[in-house]
Amino acid sequence: MKIIVLFIACLTLSCSSPNVCGIKCLVVADNYICAHKTEQESNLGGKTILRLKGIEDTTILKFDTNHLKGMTVESATLYLHKKKHDLLRVGVSTIASDWIEGHGKGYAQRHEASCFQYAAYKKTPWSYLGSDFTDVIFGQGNSLFAYAQPKLVNGWYAIPIQPDIVHALTIGDQYGLAITDEKGQIPVEKSVDSKESIFAPFLVVKAKKMDSIPPSPVSALTVIAKDGKVQLTWKPTGDDGINGKAFGYSVRYSSLPIVWDSACPVKRWKIPRKPKQGKENIELIIDGLVPCQKYYFAVQAYDEAGNKAAIAYTNIIMPEKEPEMELLEVELPQPESVPFVPVFGNGAASIWAVSDLEKVNPVTGNLLEGDNYTMPTVDTARLSNPIWDAGQKVVTIYGARNETVAFQVIVEATEKMLNNVVIQADTLSGNMGLIKAEKNIELFKLWYVPVEGAYYPDACLPLKGKFNIPDSNNKIPEHKNQAVWVDIYIPKETPSGVYEGVLSISSDEIKKPVEIGINLTVWDFCLPDTSSFVNELNAYGGIYKGMGVKRGSQEYKKIELGYHQLARKHRSTLNVLPYGYEGNISSSDYVPLIQSNRQVIDWTDWDNRFGLYLDGSAFTEGYGYYGPGMSIPVTHFYLPFNENWPVLMMDGYGVNIQEKDYPACVYEHANRAPSIERAFSMEYKESFVGMVSEYARHFQEKGWGATRFQFYLNNKYYARENGKGTAWWLLDEPAHRDDFLALAFFGQLFWKGVNTVGAGKPANFDFRVDISRPQYQREMLDGLANLQDVSYKAFFTKNRLCMERKQRFGETYWFYGGGPQIEETSASLMGLYYQAYLLGADGGLPYYTSFRHPDCWSKGEYLAIVYPGAFGPIAGLRLKVERRAVQDIEYLTLLAAKEGWSRDRVNQAVLKKIRLKGDISSKGADDPGQIAFSHLKPDDFNRLRIAMAKTMSLWE
Repeated sequence: MKIIVLFIACLTLSCSSPNVCGIKCLVVADNYICAHKTEQESNLGGKTILRLKGIEDTTILKFDTNHLKGMTVESATLYLHKKKHDLLRVGVSTIASDWIEGHGKGYAQRHEASCFQYAAYKKTPWSYLGSDFTDVIFGQGNSLFAYAQPKLVNGWYAIPIQPDIVHALTIGDQYGLAITDEKGQIPVEKSVDSKESIFAPFLVVKAKKMDSIPPSPVSALTVIAKDGKVQLTWKPTGDDGINGKAFGYSVRYSSLPIVWDSACPVKRWKIPRKPKQGKENIELIIDGLVPCQKYYFAVQAYDEAGNKAAIAYTNIIMPEKEPEMELLEVELPQPESVPFVPVFGNGAASIWAVSDLEKVNPVTGNLLEGDNYTMPTVDTARLSNPIWDAGQKVVTIYGARNETVAFQVIVEATEKMLNNVVIQADTLSGNMGLIKAEKNIELFKLWYVPVEGAYYPDACLPLKGKFNIPDSNNKIPEHKNQAVWVDIYIPKETPSGVYEGVLSISSDEIKKPVEIGINLTVWDFCLPDTSSFVNELNAYGGIYKGMGVKRGSQEYKKIELGYHQLARKHRSTLNVLPYGYEGNISSSDYVPLIQSNRQVIDWTDWDNRFGLYLDGSAFTEGYGYYGPGMSIPVTHFYLPFNENWPVLMMDGYGVNIQEKDYPACVYEHANRAPSIERAFSMEYKESFVGMVSEYARHFQEKGWGATRFQFYLNNKYYARENGKGTAWWLLDEPAHRDDFLALAFFGQLFWKGVNTVGAGKPANFDFRVDISRPQYQREMLDGLANLQDVSYKAFFTKNRLCMERKQRFGETYWFYGGGPQIEETSASLMGLYYQAYLLGADGGLPYYTSFRHPDCWSKGEYLAIVYPGAFGPIAGLRLKVERRAVQDIEYLTLLAAKEGWSRDRVNQAVLKKIRLKGDISSKGADDPGQIAFSHLKPDDFNRLRIAMAKTMSLWE
């Protein structure tokens, strides 16, 4: 390539400015983008300063680069005049979408001006509808980025800029620079002067002239079409003919033969620069195309100087739109409304039934789903509802084999009290078999907790004997209505068909026991033992051990077994994090016996403690378990590895921080610490890798291949405020670049240890990160964090990013948080699971922990999903609703596997039946939020479940 060197004279600036040599590019637009939730629509394009503050405030700049056209950049430096506080490290990214500067000077909205939410307020999104600024920077939208160390020269920051970034600005491939403060753990405002000041930012570039050789045309251009979309595929082309790689590609399409200038351009942020990981060709999806219409497509490569290759063409006739898959229409039976009279002729009590998704007020008997929960009694639900026929006194329910179905019986004392109430269930009989009551039907008396002056059902006490209304233990003023929960497990071998039986109710006041009929339809399919959707009950350090029970004792292990079995019965997994914020292992038997040289010498006690969960024997009748998932190992299991084990931080981390007070010690660390790879000793790294290898080798030798073993880092520097923490980073819910780099460092050590294990069937491992800001991970966790557990709010708002990463890297996505309060409807919790599954989640935990201390019995506790009993765990009502939701997801998964169906088509069919639009409330990024679906009713899910079952029956 013939190159002409362009001589540029040195530019001497004012006496307060640095002396620079090169082409000076003046700033023509600037702004700073505010990500704080109260400032996301603010425009500040007219201010005299530009702010940089971690992930909250980002400076954006546009430059006049006309003098650089056709040139090859050798180096470039950005100059920013310091205003306030020191910039220690910056991120430099291109912006993949054009934006309007605006002239705002205060934190107010400016019409058609840039802000965090819009490239032009209320007019132009940054990329897709609902996107924000993070979707077009630091790799998103195919933007380019790098990191740099600013050098302060005579009051000016000199920031080196990568040549390709300048090329992108020059040829119109990108639309300005975003400059970020990469030491956001020091939460002070760093600021520089804007173009409105006398010290405007500028860019100095050293370049050569002239590159005039275009890249070669793209080859192997193909197009396929489906469901109103096409996928274009082409082989990456070379720059300067066949050498190197093209800088980027332009794509246009039309319903007429291509005339380039009039054809529709594909937005720059949509077009990849290179193939996805593991692919040889570039792939691009174009949607919104009309069926049966012929479309023409053109792809043109260009290089860093803007030279354009010859255009490659292809075309396709769009196929007819495939018919949408529909669920069968279902009308739930509406029993005839009858004048309400007590079931019992002597007037002592009234009996009625509701679905498992209702909550009934123990005083008024009204349903929570209405507006009358605390109002005077309304009889509507007593008369009839979709599962209860008051005239026939029959409950009608449906279920699959290996499913647990449930309903509630409400016993109301119509006078002052009922004494010694007894409820008994009989075996259900069908033409082809029996569902025996003694093994398959369980009764639970609901316990009520106060929340803001009203009582709500939330704990499910196993009902073995008699009870009174009012309950002297529960101490509810004017208690009249008592709910009894009925669980019916349908064994896997049960033939399909209709099964009938009765519940009998008696008390001292009821002279003759009265029977309520049960009519159960068993569908002709079976739910799997291993759930398709992983539901986690997360615990920290251990489970509630009861009074006087020593952790690690045989009595403790028996209680622990009960917690695991309760979780399994509800299609969930108990997962106990075996260390705390100090990095100390919570109990010595959580790890094997280890020598001083950090090598395992004996696995015996550890295997005896946990092996029964990893080989499935804990879930057998020999250990007292009966229900779904018999003999199946736990789905996943936390490992003890953290920054302080197997090697103490004090022994392996070579950064000596003098400041003892919080948060000053964190600021000093951010300022002084070298890169994390350099800060840890070789001995620390080798010991960490070696211990991981020992675990992986042992699990492989034991054949524990059904459980996924999770390496998870939970600790945060926040704990240093109380003098307890060992971490210098936010390893859980990371926010800053140093946090993500720390996760990447430990992830690399972990996978190195796993991968050193040789031949044989390996155990399965995950590097799990719990993350509330997935948009800030950039490239740092690529190929490392194969399980991302994302806060519910972030999973909802950044779902496009999560699903792109799922497709690109094969990552699995869970959600955490979002679970509704006790006083909210069960339908809201169902809606949460449905929405998460339809958005692409394969697991989750709606409550970040499911276990609280004993005072949850006397007051409403948001996180009491499992209640601590004196001798073991007690299921909360919300745990049973979680089971219902996970079982519904099995219906969705089974339907998606049927011919002609898919997960996407199931999603479309479901969204035609129910509206999954909830209200998310959140206090900030570290609060995963809570969601309420106030419009959803229990009948919505009952109807949908029956529709799915009947639709699947068409394939039987």
